[in-house]
Order: sequence, then structure tokens, then C-alpha cells
Amino acid sequence: MCQRGITSRGFMKRGDFVYHRGFMNRAEKILSTAIQTLPATHREGKLAAYKLLCSIGIFNHDVSTTTDFLDIFLLIISQGFLSGDEDIIYVIISSCKVDFFHRCWPSSALLLPLFTPACCEIGQKPNFVDEKTIPKVEALTLLSRLVCFPNHFEQLDVLTNNEKDFASVLMDRTSLKRMIMRDLIKASQNDVMLESREIALCGLAIFLCEELKHQRTESPIRPFLLFIVECLQGQSKKRTSVAEGEHPADSTVFAADMVRFLASYAPLFISHRDNHSGQLYTLIIDGLISSLRSNIPADIGALMRNNVRIIKSLIFALLDWILHVPTSYLQQQQQMGRDTKNQEASTTAIQRTFSILIDVYRATHSLNDEHKVQDNELTLSQSIKLCCKFAILFLLNEHSHFPLTENESSLITTNVHEGHDWPSPSKQLIVQNEENQNPNQSDELIIHSSNIQLFVIHDDFLVSFVEIPNDKVNELTTDSQQFISRTTVCRTIIRDLCGRYCWDNYAFNISSNSKTITSPFNNPIELSLPTKSTYQIEETTRGITVLEKFESLQPPTIQNQPPNTDILDKLLQYITFHSPELAFYSDRTLNEVSPTPTSISSHDENAIIKMITEQETAEQNYDSSSSEKTEQYIDNTIQPSRHDRFALCRSHITQLGLMMFENRQNIDLLNTTKHNCDQLLRELKNLDSLNCRETHKIAVIYVGYGQEDKPSIFSNTHGSPPYEEFLTHLGWQVELSKHTGFRGGLHPLPNTYSIYYANELVEIMFHVATMIDGSNDEDRLRKKTRHIGNDEVQIIWTEHYHEYDRSTIATAFGDVLIVIHPLPNGLYRIKIDKTSQTTNFGPLFDGAIVDKLILPELVRATAINASRARRTTLNNHCEFYEERHRIINSIIHKHKRETTYEEFLAQSFTPLAAKTLDETPKPNSQIERRDQSSNAVNTTNSNVQIGSQRQRQPTRNFPFLTPNNNNNAPTPITRR
Repeated sequence: MCQRGITSRGFMKRGDFVYHRGFMNRAEKILSTAIQTLPATHREGKLAAYKLLCSIGIFNHDVSTTTDFLDIFLLIISQGFLSGDEDIIYVIISSCKVDFFHRCWPSSALLLPLFTPACCEIGQKPNFVDEKTIPKVEALTLLSRLVCFPNHFEQLDVLTNNEKDFASVLMDRTSLKRMIMRDLIKASQNDVMLESREIALCGLAIFLCEELKHQRTESPIRPFLLFIVECLQGQSKKRTSVAEGEHPADSTVFAADMVRFLASYAPLFISHRDNHSGQLYTLIIDGLISSLRSNIPADIGALMRNNVRIIKSLIFALLDWILHVPTSYLQQQQQMGRDTKNQEASTTAIQRTFSILIDVYRATHSLNDEHKVQDNELTLSQSIKLCCKFAILFLLNEHSHFPLTENESSLITTNVHEGHDWPSPSKQLIVQNEENQNPNQSDELIIHSSNIQLFVIHDDFLVSFVEIPNDKVNELTTDSQQFISRTTVCRTIIRDLCGRYCWDNYAFNISSNSKTITSPFNNPIELSLPTKSTYQIEETTRGITVLEKFESLQPPTIQNQPPNTDILDKLLQYITFHSPELAFYSDRTLNEVSPTPTSISSHDENAIIKMITEQETAEQNYDSSSSEKTEQYIDNTIQPSRHDRFALCRSHITQLGLMMFENRQNIDLLNTTKHNCDQLLRELKNLDSLNCRETHKIAVIYVGYGQEDKPSIFSNTHGSPPYEEFLTHLGWQVELSKHTGFRGGLHPLPNTYSIYYANELVEIMFHVATMIDGSNDEDRLRKKTRHIGNDEVQIIWTEHYHEYDRSTIATAFGDVLIVIHPLPNGLYRIKIDKTSQTTNFGPLFDGAIVDKLILPELVRATAINASRARRTTLNNHCEFYEERHRIINSIIHKHKRETTYEEFLAQSFTPLAAKTLDETPKPNSQIERRDQSSNAVNTTNSNVQIGSQRQRQPTRNFPFLTPNNNNNAPTPITRR
């Protein structure tokens, strides 16, 4: 019936079976006769005939299938389903596997009403029945790969379930969705098999992505989201059978990954009918919070490795949703039952998010486990606490910043360091004096300068204050010359778990030409009030104050406004229009009257009105009696030159409250003395070189028709139009020489391009084989082999008539292959080939069929999850924020200076003088006398301590995260 082709490599793929057309027709007659005539005593032979016929029918033949063969094949398959024999149905489902519907036969869709209920019934059965294996994975795979059919085909001809009449009926898109999704939910709702349940979750995620991208707002999606959210609780509510080699936490982690994938579609939920008043947002966010709360470890025994994976996956899923959900919804008050006083309690989504993150942090804070996460320095409890801390900091830093444009997304932190914008004469002097010495000496002198000081705050933040010349004095000065910018700028550089941030602070002085109104008696400055105001507030039909648009950059004053104008109201409108972040409430502007409190009585209201009236009358009387006002100019004064190069920074530090005695235990100095500068500078540069987001490098390979070896595949400099369109939606094309983000090892050469993508937490550089260039063919092949051969995840776009084999481009890596096969009907078939060590991932699964609109996003998300799944198996893997935490802790441990309060103030006041004094050697005799006197004091009275040398209490790390414990309240420090 078949022969193995081994003679001609160019004719066929290695080791493939070739079914000739004549053999196919004869085999079909023999097998169909056996199926229809074999008696019950030859049941095994009948099942074998079904299995062999299905294998021949779905095989990828080199020749097209004849119409006669296809008619008999589909007829026998339909008769097998209608027979009701479970063994026959099991054989058909397991033999057809995932290859039945992607063959694009003209009449394969006719059997949809027969396949879907059979797969649904198989999904509801246990894993084993009468010692027979149930093909649950194949059944759920067949159902999940049909979710894109309704939107793509719109309508299909299907057979009726009548055995006597094989008439076809036309089923529209809505009916197809209802049939497929109903059976998929029923098949997976009570499924306890891990692998089949994960495939169902992938199918639901693809369906939701399909509906949202096609803007099918009329289709219900709440039941499917509810099912995914319920799977977050699957580890505690259901007993999930775990196969050998799988982690028991994989079910919840997999569901959390699907929820996190759907976060990027959160803006598309706004217009959906099921999201009335943000109900879908509430369902997902509260589901993640509830799952997090149920997985909080109560003791060290519960702090298993799997529990750590669950908590971290849920935290990042929640973080992604909070970053994508509209801010207006996060600030809405929602009723959350009753509190301890039996009163209705209402909170916002952002409040509940911070609350659960703090609760998880506090719960693990008390667990002093010693079990470390593989080779990482962090214990399990420290890993969870650090994840919570990162989520809190990231929300505070980055919320409402995304989505950004293509150029803005590549760099979410700053590249500015302490040496930027340094005075040019100083730099020239440094270069001249240190020309033949250490090339880092210039940076060392900058850190050792008198206008810079480095602090440690809360043992979590490295903060540098640098005072630099202001090059924008003329730009920042107003046209009316009322305010003049100072000649220096206070630059604040902050380093933490999330990255590096820069904050430039400008100080303004009142110009000598500024006109003021003073009274003859040298009273303080007064503003002349207009006569009795006749301004009337305009209101719309809804009772909302009309907000005037101020196109001018000048604020409203008495000089540029007409008489009898309410300048205060105009000014409030001006502030609301130009600085909306200053508005106290999102539902009204600054000039709108606040609603009357419900608790105020009529008596109090009348008293307030009377008081306001009296105040207005007094002001009018005073204004009318003050007729002798004179306008004077401030005398021109020549400000003396200032030699203090740290004054503005010192003023800014003081205004921030960092110099207050109450905050002394939370702030320290870094040791920036000359002998310590070199090591500190190296570690700061090492910290700045670390990535601030999760990074992945993924290969993209194009395989043309008939290409079967590496040289021919890597010789492609471009692909087909569908492939090029796929690349444009996979990411952004960037020029590497101008790219500021993650490059994935690619050299920043001019006129070289690649595909890059980034969001809030992830950066991806795609090593596209058709875009990697070289000086000649040999150099191009070498570069492509070097970059693509080191990638653990590879995306293969193949237009070959055979299946892609991983031995075609054999590499030491390539643990996950995502193979894309374009189909003649406009859909795309996905094949996932992964090593046994890699855990399951989604949203794409082996055998999935998707359309062109959602293909790039699904492939990108699957590649990211595949890379994460591969990294979880590595012993030395460390998250990006954990690596930053390790470096920051190392800098603080090595370079933090423990000083008294007096020394701290002195060094903050004059940085260079303090650094110079620290390097001055002190006489040994003075040190000995001081030691002798201190020993004498201690000997006389051992209970007396010198206040300035008292032992400092530990620094409070994130005080708002520290568990409340009245018994362990810190003792006040009387002096530092």
C-alpha cells in the first residue's frame, strides 16, 4: 500500500511515506469493504481498518486527493460517528488528530456537527474508561482549533444529524460560534486532565482575541472570561491530575499566563456590551486578587517552590491588567460588601490592588525560610517580597505612561548620569591633566566634585543630587520678565528596582523689572480688587460649568481681562486647561462649585453664607477707601556672585524633608572619597548597564518553496508578500545604529535593520534571517548561523510542501520551534515543536488554526511565553529586577557610610570639604587620647552612652509594607 522513499532526496522529504494515487484508491475500497462487512467477532480488525483509513486520508500527499476517494472517506467517517459506537469514535478522533480540518477539502466542513458533539462527550469523560485511554487531548485540540472558523468563513454548509438524509444546511457565523464554544466549554468545564485543560484555555484565549480584534461586540464573552478566571482557583478547588514531570502549579500558572496575555486587549473591552460599568474589568481584577489571597503562604511549609511560581505569575498578571485598564475605571468607587461596623464599604480597583500587594508582602515578611530559589541568593520569601515591591514601585513610576509610540517604547528610563551636562572648562581641564592616566579618572573627579552628593534612601534607592549650569536661562525666562531662571539646575538621579530616572529642578527669581503695588505704609504686597463683580457663570443644560479654552500662554490678569471679570474663575479655568494634573477631582474642574456636603444643616449653611457676605462687604469697603495706592518698582539690586556650588541642591533636599531629624534613620550617604570612587563608579556603571525590563531574543526564519537545507534557507534576503506583511505586524522595524533599546546582541551598524517590540515590562529583538546582512555570502551565512543558532525560540515561516524538520538547521539551542504553515483558504496552521524539558505554554498550541488578523500578536505572545517556560528550567536564571536588587544591595553594603546626625548635616552642606577632611590623615596621638578618654568614661559609668555615637537602629525598608506590631515599636533616637 505504501513505499518508503529513500532513493531521491530532492524528490521527497527524508523518511516520508508516499501514497500513490492507484494504491490509495485500491486501499480505500479494501478498507471500506472491511469496515462495512466485518462481523462483530472481528471487531479489532474493523477498528484497525478505521485507523488505517483515517491515516491515509489526512496524510500530506505529494499528489492531490481524488474526488472519489474523498467522497467515500467522508461517508465512512460520518457513518462511524452516527453509529454511536464509542470505540469507533475514539479511533476516528485519535487518528484524525489535528490534521483533518486544515487539509482544506471542499467538503470537510460538512462534518462539523458530527465532530463537535463527539469531542464534547469525550472531554466530559474521565481519563480512563474500562482500562482504555480516552483521546481527550485530541478531542480538545480539534475543538480549540475551530474557534477562528466562524469569523473567517462567515457561513458554512454542514450536514444534518439525520442518518437517513445527508442533506446540508447553511449555518451562519452566530450559529457556528454557539455550537463550537458551547461544546468547548462543556468539554473542559469538568476536565481534570492538565494537558487537555490547558489546550482548552488556549482555545478560549484565541477566541476572545478573535472577537475583540474583529470588533464583534454583539457576541457574549463574559462566560468564557469567567471560565478562565475560575481556572485561577483550579489548584485549590479541583484536584488536577498531574502527569510525570509536570509541576502541580502548572494549571494555575498557565491560567495566569492566559489572563496576562489578554491584558493587552483591555482597551478593546470598553465598547463591548458585556463590559457595562466595567463589569469585565471587575471580574478579572477581583479574580486575580482573590486567587492571590488564597495562595498567600500561612507558614514555611506552604512556601513551596510551586507556590512561589503561582504568586509571582498572579502578581505580574495583575500588574499588566492595572497598567492597561483605563485610569477612570481604576478610580471608580465600587461597593464591596459591609465592613466590621456593618456599613457599606466601597473601594477602588487601585486601592484593592495595592492592598493585596502589601498583604502578600507582610505575610511573607514574617517567614524566615532558608530554602533558596535554586542558585539565587534570595530565599523563597525574599523572592515573593521583592516581586511585590517591584510591582508597587512600577505602578507608582510607570502607570498611565503607556501605550507609547514606537520610538518612545524603546527606552522607558533615562540615559542621563552624573557626568552629563558638565561645565565644558572643567571637562577640558580634566582631560588635559589626566591625559595619560586612567580613562575613568574624569568620572571619578566628577563624583569627587563639590557640586555632587550621593545618598541611600530606605536602603532601596540610590539618589544623586548634582548642581549643573543652566543652559536654558533665556528659554525659561517669561516674556514679561517677571520671573528669571537661576543660573544653575538641581539634577536628581534616582536608581531603584525599576530603572534610572532623572529630575531637573529649576529655581526662579523675581525680576527687578517686576511691578508691584504697595501701600504708602509699606504694607505687604496687595492685589487690587475690581469693583462689585457682575460676572455670571455660564452653564450648559446639564448644569456643568463651561470650560473656556485658553489658547494663550499668558494667565489671565487684571491687565489683559475686560472690566467686571471674575479673574479668579478665569485663572482656575486656565490652570485646569494647561495643568489638568492639578485638578483635585476627575469629574469636575477647579472653578466648579463643590457639591454641598450631605451632613451640613440649613443653620450652618446660612451661617456660612452670612460670613462670606460680610467678608465680601469688608473687602469692598477697604478697596473703596484705599485711594492713595502708588505703583513702585523694586530697586535694581546687584546680586553678589555665589561660590557655593551645592546651594540649590541643598535647598531642594531640605524642601523634600530629607534633612529632618525624623527622617534621619531612612537616609545615608555613600562613600565618595577619592580612594573609594573607582569601585563605586564601576558598580554604578554595572547597575546602569542592566536591563530594566524583561528581554527576549527570538529568531525568525523564512523557508521558501522547495528549500530543504540551511544554505538555501539562509540565502533568502526577502520573503513572500504574506511573510513581509507578517513581519510588519510582528514588531517595529528599527535601524540598529539609532536604536536605544535592547538589541539582542546585534551590532549597531549603519543601514542595518531588524524587528523590535516593547511594552511596559517586555523587550523583544527578533533576529530576522532575511534582514541580517553581510559583506558576502560566506559572511552573511556566518552571521545568521551565529545569531539564530543561539536563540532558544525560533519562529519558522515555511511555504514548503513538507513539514519542517528541526534537523534542517541543527543548533545547540532551538528548544522551541513555532512553525507557521499558510493554508490555501487564508488561514494559518501552527505547529509547536518543543523539548521535553520545556513546560507547556500558550496561547498558541500544536495544531492551532488562526487567521491573518490575529496571527502576529498570537505568535509574539507565544514566543514570549515559550522563552519564559524555557528559562524556568534553567538553574542560574534570575529575573531582571532581582539582578538589579542584588547590585543595589551590594553597593549599599559596601559603600554606605554610617555617620552621626551632625556629620551627616555637615557633609550634606559642603560635600567637597567633607570629602577632603575624610582623606586628611589624623595624628595617632590625638586618636589615642580620644580612645583613652572614651575608655575612661565607659569605665566610670558603663550605663552612660554618648548620644552622638549611639548605635543606629536598622533602616526601615519600605515602612508602609512593614507589618504593624505595637510591641516592636522603634525606640526614638535622641541624637545622631
